[in-house]
Amino acid sequence: MSKPLFQSTIFNLLVQMLGGKMGLSAIPFSSYDFSGHRALLVEDNPINSLVARELLRMIKLDCDLAENGQEAVDKFNNTAPGTYDLILMDIQMPILDGYGATRAIRALPRPDGKTIPIFAMTADAFTEDVSAALTSGMNGHLAKPIDVAKLYTTVAKVIWKDKIPNAKGQKKVNNKM
Repeated sequence: MSKPLFQSTIFNLLVQMLGGKMGLSAIPFSSYDFSGHRALLVEDNPINSLVARELLRMIKLDCDLAENGQEAVDKFNNTAPGTYDLILMDIQMPILDGYGATRAIRALPRPDGKTIPIFAMTADAFTEDVSAALTSGMNGHLAKPIDVAKLYTTVAKVIWKDKIPNAKGQKKVNNKM
């Protein structure tokens, strides 16, 4: 294995060695290819931002950065509908927190404001934090430190939404493997 050693490298090796089938999380991270797709990452901490951007770069997902909630609302509002496939939103930020930013995006008078998938990315991971994220209009919650497998499967579910098997297994994932 090459260095630096990433959690995803170890995971991929274990999946290959065990031949396991665990749904989207069993797809080797190196097989995820979201070229042509874009996320808005909203994160005020430079180290967290660097880590998240690198993880997204590894799956070829372009991302723009907003350093606070107000900047996220402005960036989203000043792009054409459909520019972003999803938003990864920190909660505790200066100027406007993630909950307020989500409510502001949902209230924008543009077609994708109410439907853009928004996921909290925060160290606040108690039941009430998840509930607060959903109540503010977010679609889900990703705890920090980032669980790489959960991040990647969340992105895959959003971008490949029409290609992921449903409960009866009628459709298959169609990625660039």
